[in-house]
Amino acid sequence: MTARAIYLNDENVICRDPSVTLASEMSRSSSASQGFLDLLASAISITTMNETVLHIKTDAKSASKTIVSAEGNPTECALLQLVEEMGFSYQNIRNKTRGRSDVGDLSKFLGEGKQFEFTSARKMMSWAVPTINSNNSNTTGYRIYSKGASEVIASRCAKMLTSAGEVVLTEEKLRLINSISEKYARMGMRCLSVAYRDLPADVNWGETTTEIYNSDGTPANKVETELVFCALVGIEDPLRSEVPSAIQKCYEAGIDVRMVTGDNPNTAVSIAYQAGILRDEHFTTNSSEAEYVAANLKPNVLLEGKIFREKVYRVVDGKKEFDQAAFDKIWPHLRVLARSSPDDKLTLAHGLNQSTLFMDKKKTKQLLLEENIRIFPDRQVVAMTGDGTNDAPALKRADIGFAMGISGTQIAKDAADIILLDDNFASIVTAAKWGRNIYSSIQKFLQFQLTVNMAAVTSALVGAFSFQTSPLAAIQLLWVNLIMDSLASLALASEPPKDELLHKPPVNRTQHLITKRMWANMVGQAIYQIIVVLVLFFRAPTWFGFTPGYDVKNTVHYTLIFNSFVWMQLFNEINSRNLKGERNVFKGLFNNAIFCGIWLMTAVLQVIIVQYGSVAMSVAKGGLNPFYWGISLALGVGSLPVQQVINCVYTWCRKYRLVRDRKRQRVNQRMTQRVTDSFR
Repeated sequence: MTARAIYLNDENVICRDPSVTLASEMSRSSSASQGFLDLLASAISITTMNETVLHIKTDAKSASKTIVSAEGNPTECALLQLVEEMGFSYQNIRNKTRGRSDVGDLSKFLGEGKQFEFTSARKMMSWAVPTINSNNSNTTGYRIYSKGASEVIASRCAKMLTSAGEVVLTEEKLRLINSISEKYARMGMRCLSVAYRDLPADVNWGETTTEIYNSDGTPANKVETELVFCALVGIEDPLRSEVPSAIQKCYEAGIDVRMVTGDNPNTAVSIAYQAGILRDEHFTTNSSEAEYVAANLKPNVLLEGKIFREKVYRVVDGKKEFDQAAFDKIWPHLRVLARSSPDDKLTLAHGLNQSTLFMDKKKTKQLLLEENIRIFPDRQVVAMTGDGTNDAPALKRADIGFAMGISGTQIAKDAADIILLDDNFASIVTAAKWGRNIYSSIQKFLQFQLTVNMAAVTSALVGAFSFQTSPLAAIQLLWVNLIMDSLASLALASEPPKDELLHKPPVNRTQHLITKRMWANMVGQAIYQIIVVLVLFFRAPTWFGFTPGYDVKNTVHYTLIFNSFVWMQLFNEINSRNLKGERNVFKGLFNNAIFCGIWLMTAVLQVIIVQYGSVAMSVAKGGLNPFYWGISLALGVGSLPVQQVINCVYTWCRKYRLVRDRKRQRVNQRMTQRVTDSFR
């Protein structure tokens, strides 16, 4: 974030050149006196938190300062950067201010200062420091510095500071401040105002007033009223270049993005429109590019936190109670929640998680046809981002909580499920892609494993029933299980995530892990493998003239069955990389070095076992000759064209079912029409 505009001394200064700092533009365009700037620098330095720090590097030769990095609240970092660029040192101002300094001799007077912390209810913070008599160093009173949301601070000001001194803040000037704040907001800037007030030594810090109220309706602190307006600062928070494309990927993946922010509505609208959260269809039909403001949005697309709470909570017996029905009327339309509090995020997460709107088929169909709003056909899966301590309840309540690794507090990180190490929204897309890849890998492994189980169990049972011996020896089944459980799981689980995963809709909570397509693949491949094994089991001795394996141990007969069976599994492992009936089963195969390495290693080990395993592996001494190796490999490769046949049959069956259902629907419509006509 960077301060790019400021209204002070009744002058509006906007820095439009990215290569020029706002401080440089102020020195050129503003007539504010040095005393005015001293007061502004003090107000910002004193009211910012100690946790907000700029790391500054000073050149030994030129004594020039360079801001290397910043920690803490990004908005406060931007304000402190402005102070440094104006030629002040925020750290020196803090250290030399009695009641604010916590170092050196002044640290013993830290208790004389009074802090009013920022809360979402007040949308401002203040710090009062004692004023000192220059003659005897006695306290003569206090000066309270305040900063916060522009409209909140401005509404509490009675005077305005200019180079000529303090003047009365007229209604006309107040309207001007609010209009400039709205202008900054339309430019996508975050607006904060800075003010101060001198207080007597016997001030009552706990006194409140009923003339001005906080955002949550509680009485305001009296010491934070009748302030002197100092400046309005517009802070630009440009979107990272990858954010709009990341949000677009979310939409393509069926992930709906909502924006919850403490900014004022127009700032929120500007940022949301740039990011792609708000689109042209969310505005009224007569909107033009110059009118992308909150006032031109359709109903319930943007709500302020206060209005949102009024709509989704009802009063029952004097107590507030969440109204799920009212919430369900709002949330499909809601895109931006502005001027919100952490409690609003918790309410949003709770309401979405409990919503059963998807069960109202009539309403969901109406939303789709009339407003192009698609409701996920299951209970909503809610992901929430947050960085503050107050965000922890919402992060816990959401199905998936994302905390910021850089700017997030430790409490937020402890409450979250995933920590974004780079504080980048694009990383959420990466997390979604990897999550879907893990789910897909589990499906691939199950598809492969269950196919092997079906074929192996059926073959063993038929052999046991027919000749009281299994065509696959125990040691061979152990090798097959090693392929199936360990090596295959490593190979299939190592598939790198593909962008195509984000082009598919999310998986319903109630959807089976094994899909109909997977059942078709498994049953089809198992039938092929069972037929091959049984044909070799019963007919191979007659065809090839060797001794049957059920009469003599370690024969070529059973070795051929074992070898063919394993090679069918190896080539079916390539098929199992695909779950949706893809035609090209080799696509992306060579991009996965782990899969290729494990597959080749398994193939080499199979050759060694067959040729040199002998009695230890229950295979024929000397292995198989090239002719039988050719048969084994041919039968193994046969799994590939069999998969294409399965794909074609499955696709044809689906089309036939759709045609049949449509015919039934037309017949039912005609019968209904006839019955209706008969009663007329």
